[in-house]
Amino acid sequence: MLIAESLSSVRYESGRGCRVESGLWRGPYTGLQFTDPGQLDVDHMVPLANAHRSGGWAWDTGQKSAYANDLSYDNHLIAVERSANRRKSASGPEEWKPPRRSYWCQYAIDWIAIKERWELAATEREAAALQSMLAECAEPPTLVVRRAEAAAPAPTGDRTAIPAPDLLFDPSGPDRDCGDFPTWAEAQAFYEAAGGPDRDRHRLDGDGDGVACESLPGAP
Repeated sequence: MLIAESLSSVRYESGRGCRVESGLWRGPYTGLQFTDPGQLDVDHMVPLANAHRSGGWAWDTGQKSAYANDLSYDNHLIAVERSANRRKSASGPEEWKPPRRSYWCQYAIDWIAIKERWELAATEREAAALQSMLAECAEPPTLVVRRAEAAAPAPTGDRTAIPAPDLLFDPSGPDRDCGDFPTWAEAQAFYEAAGGPDRDRHRLDGDGDGVACESLPGAP
Protein backbone atom coordinates (compact mmCIF):
# COMPACT_ATOMS: atom_id res chain seq x y z
CA MET A 1 0.00 0.00 0.00
CA LEU A 2 2.85 2.40 0.75
CA ILE A 3 4.33 1.80 -2.69
CA ALA A 4 1.00 2.00 -4.50
CA GLU A 5 -0.16 5.21 -2.80
CA SER A 6 3.07 7.20 -2.78
CA LEU A 7 2.87 10.36 -4.91
CA SER A 8 6.57 10.00 -5.75
CA SER A 9 9.01 7.14 -6.20
CA VAL A 10 9.68 5.43 -2.89
CA ARG A 11 13.11 4.75 -1.42
CA TYR A 12 13.90 1.50 0.36
CA GLU A 13 16.00 0.84 3.45
CA SER A 14 18.10 -1.65 1.49
CA GLY A 15 18.63 -2.85 -2.05
CA ARG A 16 16.32 -5.81 -1.38
CA GLY A 17 13.28 -3.52 -1.64
CA CYS A 18 11.54 -5.06 1.38
CA ARG A 19 10.93 -2.00 3.56
CA VAL A 20 9.93 1.48 2.40
CA GLU A 21 12.11 4.21 3.90
CA SER A 22 10.57 7.31 2.34
CA GLY A 23 8.10 8.56 -0.25
CA LEU A 24 5.34 11.16 -0.45
CA TRP A 25 1.85 10.50 0.86
CA ARG A 26 -1.21 12.66 1.42
CA GLY A 27 -3.29 11.44 4.32
CA PRO A 28 -6.90 11.52 3.06
CA TYR A 29 -8.39 11.95 6.55
CA THR A 30 -6.54 15.23 7.23
CA GLY A 31 -5.08 16.31 3.87
CA LEU A 32 -1.59 16.58 5.39
CA GLN A 33 1.45 15.32 3.47
CA PHE A 34 4.09 12.93 4.83
CA THR A 35 7.48 11.66 3.67
CA ASP A 36 8.11 9.31 6.60
CA PRO A 37 6.07 6.06 6.40
CA GLY A 38 6.44 5.73 10.17
CA GLN A 39 3.83 8.48 10.50
CA LEU A 40 1.27 6.39 8.62
CA ASP A 41 -0.97 3.40 9.26
CA VAL A 42 -2.55 1.17 6.63
CA ASP A 43 -6.20 1.38 7.67
CA HIS A 44 -9.21 -0.77 6.85
CA MET A 45 -11.85 1.69 5.62
CA VAL A 46 -14.46 -0.47 7.37
CA PRO A 47 -12.54 -1.67 10.46
CA LEU A 48 -12.24 -5.38 11.16
CA ALA A 49 -14.25 -5.12 14.38
CA ASN A 50 -17.04 -3.24 12.61
CA ALA A 51 -17.11 -5.84 9.83
CA HIS A 52 -17.32 -8.58 12.47
CA ARG A 53 -20.28 -6.92 14.20
CA SER A 54 -21.98 -6.21 10.86
CA GLY A 55 -22.16 -9.83 9.72
CA GLY A 56 -18.54 -10.98 9.45
CA TRP A 57 -18.99 -13.10 12.57
CA ALA A 58 -20.56 -15.71 10.28
CA TRP A 59 -17.56 -15.91 7.91
CA ASP A 60 -15.17 -18.83 7.88
CA THR A 61 -11.44 -18.28 8.32
CA GLY A 62 -10.81 -18.01 4.59
CA GLN A 63 -13.39 -15.28 4.12
CA LYS A 64 -12.13 -13.35 7.13
CA SER A 65 -8.61 -13.47 5.72
CA ALA A 66 -9.86 -12.39 2.28
CA TYR A 67 -11.59 -9.38 3.82
CA ALA A 68 -8.57 -8.40 5.90
CA ASN A 69 -6.26 -8.43 2.86
CA ASP A 70 -8.60 -7.34 0.04
CA LEU A 71 -6.82 -5.26 -2.61
CA SER A 72 -9.49 -5.59 -5.29
CA TYR A 73 -11.25 -2.38 -4.20
CA ASP A 74 -8.94 0.64 -4.27
CA ASN A 75 -9.94 2.14 -0.93
CA HIS A 76 -10.56 -1.01 1.10
CA LEU A 77 -7.08 -0.49 2.54
CA ILE A 78 -5.62 3.02 2.62
CA ALA A 79 -2.49 4.70 3.99
CA VAL A 80 -3.61 7.33 6.52
CA GLU A 81 -2.13 9.57 9.16
CA ARG A 82 -1.37 7.40 12.19
CA SER A 83 -2.82 9.76 14.79
CA ALA A 84 -6.09 10.10 12.82
CA ASN A 85 -6.34 6.32 12.54
CA ARG A 86 -5.86 5.96 16.29
CA ARG A 87 -8.73 8.38 16.87
CA LYS A 88 -10.93 6.48 14.40
CA SER A 89 -10.05 3.07 15.89
CA ALA A 90 -13.00 0.72 15.19
CA SER A 91 -15.62 3.50 15.07
CA GLY A 92 -18.31 3.78 12.44
CA PRO A 93 -19.21 7.14 10.80
CA GLU A 94 -21.87 7.74 13.45
CA GLU A 95 -19.06 8.07 16.02
CA TRP A 96 -16.12 9.40 13.98
CA LYS A 97 -15.73 11.31 10.73
CA PRO A 98 -12.50 12.41 9.00
CA PRO A 99 -11.44 15.90 10.13
CA ARG A 100 -11.13 16.85 6.43
CA ARG A 101 -14.76 17.56 5.56
CA SER A 102 -14.08 17.60 1.80
CA TYR A 103 -13.29 13.87 2.09
CA TRP A 104 -16.66 12.96 3.62
CA CYS A 105 -18.28 12.30 0.25
CA GLN A 106 -15.63 9.78 -0.86
CA TYR A 107 -15.44 8.25 2.62
CA ALA A 108 -19.19 7.54 2.64
CA ILE A 109 -19.15 6.18 -0.92
CA ASP A 110 -16.30 3.81 -0.11
CA TRP A 111 -17.83 2.71 3.21
CA ILE A 112 -21.16 1.88 1.56
CA ALA A 113 -19.50 0.17 -1.42
CA ILE A 114 -17.34 -2.05 0.81
CA LYS A 115 -20.27 -3.06 2.99
CA GLU A 116 -22.31 -3.87 -0.10
CA ARG A 117 -19.48 -5.93 -1.66
CA TRP A 118 -19.16 -7.98 1.53
CA GLU A 119 -22.89 -8.06 2.35
CA LEU A 120 -22.41 -6.28 5.66
CA ALA A 121 -25.18 -4.37 7.43
CA ALA A 122 -25.32 -0.87 8.89
CA THR A 123 -27.14 0.30 12.00
CA GLU A 124 -29.76 3.04 11.71
CA ARG A 125 -27.39 5.61 13.25
CA GLU A 126 -24.61 4.53 10.92
CA ALA A 127 -26.89 4.77 7.86
CA ALA A 128 -28.06 8.24 8.89
CA ALA A 129 -24.47 9.42 9.31
CA LEU A 130 -23.56 8.06 5.88
CA GLN A 131 -26.49 9.85 4.26
CA SER A 132 -25.44 13.14 5.86
CA MET A 133 -21.91 12.64 4.54
CA LEU A 134 -23.21 11.91 1.02
CA ALA A 135 -24.90 15.31 1.15
CA GLU A 136 -21.39 16.79 0.93
CA CYS A 137 -21.00 15.40 -2.62
CA ALA A 138 -21.30 17.93 -5.45
CA GLU A 139 -23.78 15.54 -7.04
CA PRO A 140 -24.97 13.24 -4.22
CA PRO A 141 -25.17 9.67 -5.53
CA THR A 142 -28.15 7.43 -4.89
CA LEU A 143 -26.76 4.59 -2.81
CA VAL A 144 -28.69 2.01 -0.83
CA VAL A 145 -27.37 1.33 2.66
CA ARG A 146 -28.03 -2.24 3.81
CA ARG A 147 -29.75 -1.91 7.19
CA ALA A 148 -28.94 -4.17 10.13
CA GLU A 149 -32.46 -5.62 10.07
CA ALA A 150 -31.57 -7.35 6.80
CA ALA A 151 -28.72 -9.27 8.38
CA ALA A 152 -29.06 -12.53 10.26
CA PRO A 153 -28.75 -12.02 14.03
CA ALA A 154 -25.46 -12.91 15.63
CA PRO A 155 -25.46 -16.21 17.53
CA THR A 156 -25.73 -16.01 21.29
CA GLY A 157 -22.14 -17.18 21.61
CA ASP A 158 -20.89 -14.14 19.67
CA ARG A 159 -18.47 -11.92 21.54
CA THR A 160 -20.76 -8.88 21.34
CA ALA A 161 -23.28 -10.67 23.57
CA ILE A 162 -20.86 -11.37 26.39
CA PRO A 163 -20.38 -8.67 29.04
CA ALA A 164 -16.76 -7.67 29.40
CA PRO A 165 -15.20 -8.74 32.70
CA ASP A 166 -12.80 -6.61 34.73
CA LEU A 167 -9.38 -6.56 33.08
CA LEU A 168 -6.84 -8.92 34.57
CA PHE A 169 -3.83 -6.96 33.27
CA ASP A 170 -2.89 -3.45 32.21
CA PRO A 171 -3.43 -3.25 28.41
CA SER A 172 -0.50 -0.84 28.09
CA GLY A 173 1.75 -3.01 30.25
CA PRO A 174 4.07 -5.91 29.36
CA ASP A 175 3.23 -8.29 26.52
CA ARG A 176 0.68 -10.98 27.30
CA ASP A 177 -0.19 -14.18 25.46
CA CYS A 178 -3.31 -16.31 25.40
CA GLY A 179 -1.97 -18.63 28.08
CA ASP A 180 -2.21 -15.77 30.60
CA PHE A 181 -6.03 -15.80 30.47
CA PRO A 182 -8.30 -18.46 31.99
CA THR A 183 -11.23 -17.66 29.65
CA TRP A 184 -11.77 -16.21 26.21
CA ALA A 185 -13.99 -13.37 27.51
CA GLU A 186 -11.15 -12.09 29.69
CA ALA A 187 -8.66 -12.33 26.81
CA GLN A 188 -11.08 -10.57 24.43
CA ALA A 189 -11.74 -7.72 26.87
CA PHE A 190 -8.00 -7.20 27.31
CA TYR A 191 -7.40 -7.38 23.54
CA GLU A 192 -10.04 -4.70 22.82
CA ALA A 193 -8.81 -2.46 25.66
CA ALA A 194 -5.31 -2.65 24.14
CA GLY A 195 -6.61 -1.36 20.80
CA GLY A 196 -7.64 -4.54 18.98
CA PRO A 197 -8.45 -5.40 16.33
CA ASP A 198 -6.91 -2.34 14.65
CA ARG A 199 -3.82 -2.47 16.84
CA ASP A 200 -3.10 -5.95 18.13
CA ARG A 201 -0.01 -4.96 20.09
CA HIS A 202 -0.01 -8.18 22.13
CA ARG A 203 -0.49 -10.37 19.02
CA LEU A 204 -3.50 -12.22 20.44
CA ASP A 205 -5.44 -12.38 17.15
CA GLY A 206 -3.39 -14.63 14.87
CA ASP A 207 -5.85 -14.70 11.97
CA GLY A 208 -6.85 -11.03 12.13
CA ASP A 209 -10.59 -11.69 12.39
CA GLY A 210 -11.23 -9.45 15.40
CA VAL A 211 -11.51 -12.37 17.84
CA ALA A 212 -8.57 -13.01 20.18
CA CYS A 213 -7.41 -16.33 21.64
CA GLU A 214 -9.98 -18.50 19.90
CA SER A 215 -8.55 -21.64 21.55
CA LEU A 216 -9.68 -20.52 25.02
CA PRO A 217 -12.87 -21.73 26.73
CA GLY A 218 -15.93 -19.68 25.76
CA ALA A 219 -14.64 -18.50 22.36
CA PRO A 220 -17.32 -18.09 19.64
